[in-house]
Amino acid sequence: MRPYLPSLQSLLAFEATARHLSFTKAAQELKLTQTAISHQIKNLEDQLGVKLFVRQRSMLKLTSAAHEYLLSVSEAINLLATATNATKRQKATTVLTIACLPTYATRCLIPVLPQFQSLHPEITVHVMTSAVFTDFDRDNYDVAIRYGAGHWNAARSDLLREEEFFPVCAPQLLQGRRGPVEGPALLAKLRQIRTYFYSMYQDGWPAWLEAAGYGSVHFSGESVFHMQLTSLEAAVTGGGIAIGRTPLVDDYLASGRLVAPFSVRVKSPSSYYLTSPVGKLRLKKVEAFRQWALTRLGAGAEPAVQTVRARIAYGSGGREASLAPVGGAASDGYVPLAALLERWRRETPDKRALIDVERRRAITFAELAAVVESVARQLGAYGVGRGDRVLLYADDGLEKLLIWLGLWRLAAVVCPVDLSWQGSGASGKICEMVGPALAVCGFDVDETKLPVRMRDRMVRCGVWQSSDSDGRGIHIDFNALDSNVEALPEGADEHDIASICSTSGTTGEPKLVVYDHAAYWLNGCVTVDCLGLTSDDCTLEYRSFDWYSAQIFSLVPFLQTGLTLCVSSRFSRTRFSEWIRDYRVSVSVGVPAVVNMLLSKPDDTDLADLSSLRLVSSSTSPLSVHQWIRFEQAFGVRLLNMYGSSEAGWICGNRSDDIRIGTVGHPAAGIDVMIVDDIGRECPEGVEGRVMVKGGRLAPGLLLADGRIKPLRGELLVTNDLGVM
Repeated sequence: MRPYLPSLQSLLAFEATARHLSFTKAAQELKLTQTAISHQIKNLEDQLGVKLFVRQRSMLKLTSAAHEYLLSVSEAINLLATATNATKRQKATTVLTIACLPTYATRCLIPVLPQFQSLHPEITVHVMTSAVFTDFDRDNYDVAIRYGAGHWNAARSDLLREEEFFPVCAPQLLQGRRGPVEGPALLAKLRQIRTYFYSMYQDGWPAWLEAAGYGSVHFSGESVFHMQLTSLEAAVTGGGIAIGRTPLVDDYLASGRLVAPFSVRVKSPSSYYLTSPVGKLRLKKVEAFRQWALTRLGAGAEPAVQTVRARIAYGSGGREASLAPVGGAASDGYVPLAALLERWRRETPDKRALIDVERRRAITFAELAAVVESVARQLGAYGVGRGDRVLLYADDGLEKLLIWLGLWRLAAVVCPVDLSWQGSGASGKICEMVGPALAVCGFDVDETKLPVRMRDRMVRCGVWQSSDSDGRGIHIDFNALDSNVEALPEGADEHDIASICSTSGTTGEPKLVVYDHAAYWLNGCVTVDCLGLTSDDCTLEYRSFDWYSAQIFSLVPFLQTGLTLCVSSRFSRTRFSEWIRDYRVSVSVGVPAVVNMLLSKPDDTDLADLSSLRLVSSSTSPLSVHQWIRFEQAFGVRLLNMYGSSEAGWICGNRSDDIRIGTVGHPAAGIDVMIVDDIGRECPEGVEGRVMVKGGRLAPGLLLADGRIKPLRGELLVTNDLGVM
């Protein structure tokens, strides 16, 4: 006898009502009457014999039983939707099975695997990990990344990376140590992290100590782990000093999460090899992966984050040595916009990508990919191409972001102009300095306030989900999805200029900062890391996207992670909790003025509306520790402070798992920070001075009045901020 299953209509009604906590909104979504929704819920409750909803203070709430039921129902509906879409597409897929060790998969393969999948969307990748070496003797895989001497029966082997090993630890373990320190004396103050894998895998400490000439060393203690993965995690969290092995620690060293305090490195007799059974060598999927892996994972590949943070240099007074960034802006993990949009279109086509919370409009990832391609083609028809500078006059909202992404899709340069500057001397000066090829304006922009020289080179954009463009001079139509299948150019390289933005506070003499895609990408990575963002998040941004801070806090992480981004042209205290509740926002931008505004009337906010919110950011403007703590206690939401500048991007930041109340946290990965006095001498710890920064995430330069670009990256940048380390 088949088990009882409720009707799909009842389950859809329940899921929508539970998500919105409103019969009315559920009815609107499902295009039913409120009475019909209520009837479906009543039938479901009767059949289950369980109450699903209760009303409290005129508000609908889920019962504890409904909370648990909702998780399973939502998962089932998503599975049905996925299966239905797959069946509709009837698209045959090829499965490539890759076998490798768990630590290599986690540290080296998985971070770059999306690049291969973007190049070969027709291939479904199955990663099979095992820590047992004999498992690789079977032929149940297409390719394997194996560790050893390179000789295996009935298999082709290509060398990927040789291995070196040496001690690594978290940088905080070396802080405060002054003066030259001998190796044994340093090691004696640290806990030794050892790695064993049965009897086959020794951790390398004896071999390294012998090579370094240290002989017998007595550590302060010992921790033993059975995998490189767990040993490295222990080292990253400050649990001691471990033996790190290339390429497993490359990204950790590049990002600054680990440092190598000694110069001695020992070459291992084992290396990493790309292997495949001889019977599968001619398969197209195997050859495609081999060609990609030898380039991306081979000896010539760089880590995903190349910029090296200051490394502790013993024998130099114990201070951090300021190192120049390696190879300029390090951005080997950079993925072009077209590949990102295609990935999210393929993986989450029906997920809401952008939401205009003021006008309650949304666009899915499938729609976003199609619209950006269409906008790019329409802009291309006006002669816009790679490197062309385009002024963007538009109010913050979906339309502005769609034009922005369309320009990036063409590898053009976005030059946003604050609408409040229309008709001002600043607007004219920006136009003169930028020398734009075109100006794109929102449908409500007064063209008479544009610089005269641009009025005959102006195109207007329409309104998303509105066909009422007749007679309004609309040139860029967001709803005109053409059938042109001709491929657009690949898009921008990481060192192509992405935008030229005016710094906040611009008056008659604008300061125009030039950013490349590498600066955007790396600063977006810092945001993702500090906030712990994933594709499951929904973020809220209500600042202007004319400013770099909103771009690297919200726009770029949205593209990198495939999360949902909610936008508003302004903050509203009366609607803030409504936005959080209705769209299940998990991370909201915040500034001290907003924090203080919310605290002025805390009783106006129903805490239940904020149940999804885990973080609110705060800028570096003064916010007292008292107000900080008061906010967290009043609303049950953590504040997280980050600090940056228009020229440098992120300089310091707290992490979601390590928030230091009242501070801007630690220096961000990939940048050197110094505090200097009035004559440029480095300040002792605890002494206030001017903040100076250097690193690969800085903007490439400033646009000068004569059209030249004054370099910033690679130079020591003096900010106007005071700080203390």
